[in-house]
Amino acid sequence: MKKIITLLILISCFNLKAQRTNVLDDLRHPIDLTLNPEGRMFLCEYGGVYIKGRISEVVFDESGQAELSVLATLQQYPRCIQIVGNDLYFGKDHLYKIDISQENPEVELVSEVVEESYDLLLKENYLYIAGNNNILKMNLDTNEITTVISGLTRVLAMASRDNELYFSQGKEIFKIDLNDEASEMEQVIANVPLQRDIYGLTFRYNQLMISTRENVHYMTLNFENPLLIHFFYEKHINTLGMVILNDELYMANATSNEEIYKISVSTLDIEENENKEFNKIVPNPSTDFINVLGVNDDFSYEIYDQKGLLVVKGENKKESKIDVRKLDFGIYILEIKTEDNRIHKMKFIKK
Repeated sequence: MKKIITLLILISCFNLKAQRTNVLDDLRHPIDLTLNPEGRMFLCEYGGVYIKGRISEVVFDESGQAELSVLATLQQYPRCIQIVGNDLYFGKDHLYKIDISQENPEVELVSEVVEESYDLLLKENYLYIAGNNNILKMNLDTNEITTVISGLTRVLAMASRDNELYFSQGKEIFKIDLNDEASEMEQVIANVPLQRDIYGLTFRYNQLMISTRENVHYMTLNFENPLLIHFFYEKHINTLGMVILNDELYMANATSNEEIYKISVSTLDIEENENKEFNKIVPNPSTDFINVLGVNDDFSYEIYDQKGLLVVKGENKKESKIDVRKLDFGIYILEIKTEDNRIHKMKFIKK
């Protein structure tokens, strides 16, 4: 097993509210979702004792209403899926695939080397396979399977960003560098109050979205001190696979509701300006006062909440502080207007 390096970060947890919208219901234990590069969405239904699993496409009409187009009803009980061209891979006890361009696709066994699979991830020309105690990768040209990392415990979710592969074990998240064969495992999240194991991971820009069944969190990774932010909770749901399409987070809910639902993530942007010395809010997050760096003039400012409501406005001298002590915790947009009538918008977190 590769050596573990603990990545020390400051993690603070606080709650934001998000409303969910039902997309499809009356499903067969929906467990995973995947998107192709054109934005077509595919669903994996695990099935149950008396009903078999299914692979389907979620088809949206011009108004955004969704319908289920069943591609294959399976003898297997699929646990995870990944689309690669016309090949839709799914895993359970072994690795299988179907050709979605065919009207009645037959199931093809790809590899018996894969004994368990909880998640599949496409990265360049490799299919990464999360197993019970390891992560494997398969060359899509040769179907050759090699071990990426072993000695793990029930890897339920994976996500990738740049050259890094993030994966979950229980309530913890780790990462490795895929370009470095000697890469050592770094711990990204540990000892935080996640009530359940992590079942879903996906990236939205620099934000790592994290599903723990009844809860959804996210963490913005380009801050010096990343924050783990809880922004959705609903009792008695079982959120497993999730994907992001058009700034909406779609999630498979495998409970009595048997549904796909979605929540908007368009208000979750918290980014640092690429120019570190221009229009940067410090400290961010903040508990009392914020400064705007790189503004050389006096300016007026307005602060809006996530609903777009104006909550604070005022005039400010350059390099002076803005008082945010009276704001509730949450994400806010700071809009400043300088003496030359230039307008800049930035987002910050009030703890």
